[in-house]
Amino acid sequence: MPLVNSTLKDSFDKLEIPRVGGNISYYRDKFIDMIINGNFRIKYIPNAACRDTAIEYCKNSVDKDGKPRYRLLPENAKDPLGNSITDLNGDKVDDVVLIDRNGNPSIINGYKLVFASPYKKVWKSVIKTKQERKEMPFNKWIQSLFDKDIKKIDWDAGQYKLTKGKEMQELENYYGPMGLGKARVSKRITPSSYWSSIFSKVWKVYWNDEQFFVLSPLKKLINYLAVSNMLFAYLFDAPFKELIQDNKFNGKILTYEQWIYWKQQNNKEYVSVLGKNVQSYVEKIIDKAIDITSGELKAEPSQWGKQFTELMHYIDYVVFGVGFNVDVSKQEGYNRLKRNAEGIKEASPEDIKNVKDNFIKRITAAIERDIYPNCGYTAFKAQLKESKLQNKNKYDNFAVNLKPLHQRMNNE
Repeated sequence: MPLVNSTLKDSFDKLEIPRVGGNISYYRDKFIDMIINGNFRIKYIPNAACRDTAIEYCKNSVDKDGKPRYRLLPENAKDPLGNSITDLNGDKVDDVVLIDRNGNPSIINGYKLVFASPYKKVWKSVIKTKQERKEMPFNKWIQSLFDKDIKKIDWDAGQYKLTKGKEMQELENYYGPMGLGKARVSKRITPSSYWSSIFSKVWKVYWNDEQFFVLSPLKKLINYLAVSNMLFAYLFDAPFKELIQDNKFNGKILTYEQWIYWKQQNNKEYVSVLGKNVQSYVEKIIDKAIDITSGELKAEPSQWGKQFTELMHYIDYVVFGVGFNVDVSKQEGYNRLKRNAEGIKEASPEDIKNVKDNFIKRITAAIERDIYPNCGYTAFKAQLKESKLQNKNKYDNFAVNLKPLHQRMNNE
């Protein structure tokens, strides 16, 4: 594969892809060699296939320092209709090419070459039908070979307790010496990611309730992550913040920015202590009503404990009272929501986006008012959003210059 250049600072004028030609058999031979012997697969990234979305893709794909991982080669020619394009071989067909930071063409017309996992092939051999694969998706299957269990967590290390089963050991012992690599299963877990995993099961049960099932179309207007985050803040993060303020800062109230900084500097303590607190809450309260592994109900609503019932009522408050600003406990409010749920099919994408944005704004305001009062929560979130936007706008500082194709050919 030709290099655009060796460093980001150099010119890219020399890049030119020779037109090899050849019939389809020539390319099929290369294709078979690449897939079978090279053990690659071709990943399609729709947002990298068109010039406008490719620019946004580059802006959003950044490293920890906010620098883009990819850059789009600029236009250097015209197509037969006079449209500006990037043409690398003189055929007047647009080449949408994203290069990495070393100047290597990495994504071409939305296609990226990546290593194929042999374990996914094994999964398809073991789980033989489409329906069975739907019930046992790859990630769930591979996790089972490591005995990855939501109940087996080492919070002091911030990791799942993984144990390779006999089948996985046999697979890695065979594939490893062939250079096909080991299976990748994420060990890392945080209190918030653990809560998000558990809350997804609570969320499913919540909307299966007879009272709210008819309102389920409203989920299109709800930002699930905002609801989950507010519950996490209310139940766990804010109480732990108060504890740290009392024990380590003589009761001084930390701003939200100071709280974030403390968590970053004391991440191990935060994950260890709060993770155990969240798990204890889940096992004592939620797991009594819902199987936290399967998500199935263990008890009917009439048999739910007091604290789990309170949790469900708090979800009522967050979703309807805060997010939609409606008192769902009153018949008038319930009827209003029901009418909105029935008419949601006719709502335009723009209307749905506006309602969803307002939902998030109300959640943010409630977190500021009720959970982190006088801490500058909203201001911190706005500053963080602005910082991300500024990093996106810096993309132009890394732009690539490419001489027009006809100038390069004339020079040669």
